[in-house]
Amino acid sequence: MSKKKILSIGLKVDHPNVTYDNFTHFRSILEFDIILFDPEIILSEFIRQYPTGNFMPSEKISQFNLACEERDREIKQFLNLERTIYINMCSPIEFEQSGRKQRISFNPLSFFGIKNIRARKGSGIDITFKGDNLYNDFWDKVDGIMYYNAYLVDSDMIADAKPIFYQGNTSNIVGVQFKVGNCYVLGLPYPNLSNPFYIGQFIDALLELDEKLHIISGEIALPEWVNLYRLPGEEDAIKAINKDEQDIIKLQGKIKEDQLNYSNIRSFKSLITESGDNLVSKVRDVFILLGCDPIDVEAGRDDLLFKWKDKYICIEVKGVDGSAAEKHAAQLEKYVALQIDKKSIYPKGVLIVNAFRKTPLEERDPPIFPEQMMEYSISRKHCLISGLQMLCIYQNIITKPESKEGIMQQILDTVGRYDKYNNWRSIIKKTSNTQEL
Repeated sequence: MSKKKILSIGLKVDHPNVTYDNFTHFRSILEFDIILFDPEIILSEFIRQYPTGNFMPSEKISQFNLACEERDREIKQFLNLERTIYINMCSPIEFEQSGRKQRISFNPLSFFGIKNIRARKGSGIDITFKGDNLYNDFWDKVDGIMYYNAYLVDSDMIADAKPIFYQGNTSNIVGVQFKVGNCYVLGLPYPNLSNPFYIGQFIDALLELDEKLHIISGEIALPEWVNLYRLPGEEDAIKAINKDEQDIIKLQGKIKEDQLNYSNIRSFKSLITESGDNLVSKVRDVFILLGCDPIDVEAGRDDLLFKWKDKYICIEVKGVDGSAAEKHAAQLEKYVALQIDKKSIYPKGVLIVNAFRKTPLEERDPPIFPEQMMEYSISRKHCLISGLQMLCIYQNIITKPESKEGIMQQILDTVGRYDKYNNWRSIIKKTSNTQEL
């Protein structure tokens, strides 16, 4: 039996050559020879399915984005190696994200370097083999234990693609071979994993096919016993490869740390773009960084309650397309009154509004807090802070942690508009480089 190692992402396969991982646990794919990927793992890990469609809750969005970034970086390296990726071919997975009206589409083929091809929904078991002779033995072993969940039509295909399996007697393609870099990427029907015998049959067929693919690509598959003998320089080459692989693993760990740091820093841009839970979450993070202790409130609310030293702070958070309004201050005052009534505490009211949230920073027209709401807010001693000011506060306490206490005291002392960090250009750099990792 081949000693090649398989990483299965999403398909739980009981086989000695196979290691299972889900999408987020992030076992490095560079340690493996073959990747077996089921895109529907995305549905089970990140998405709630309803009769009206798929929905990704707010707490899963950053987790999903980070997992995609991590996987994408390694996939790009993997595609340059003479290895193989098997994708259980499915149509793009579409879903809505919390706080965003635009639907998101995750295309598994595009994720693995195959651009501008989208499989179409359609399922069945009637599969016809019309591929190269290279796949004859593979088909002999998997005939009758495969089913398809998607198909391509001739007009979908690109020049280097080789159709293998078809939908019955139609011209619709349900299995295809791509070559991306030095890597074979195979979009295949799903295996029937209900029977342990079928599992072994399917994996053994994949391993045999993988050997043939690499013979075609120039790598000769030698028998196992030949490894008992070494040619001059072969041992040193093996040691060098092992060292390089260990260096890659260490580097991947460092890259993962850097990616987590990048993702965390980037997430605070929600303070100038978002509304709802995403915005509330980041405001909460900033006040915790300022040294405030959060007090639990009902889930899904747009307000927060903190204690700092012997002071209490009630915070109402809003993200709007235009300017703030008096009704936002009224909602804050209701929350302050609720705390006085229920907890017998007298908190400072802070209104944070991410105004003009869909507008680039330099195009945002002041005032964020119009004059007509000032009498109401000042009479109730509210502190009014914009989302952009919150982002500047975050940047300041990251670079100058000693400034935390002074900032909190400013917020408690402010009545009306918070007058610090109005010149965002002194803290936030604008660049012409729009690259995103």
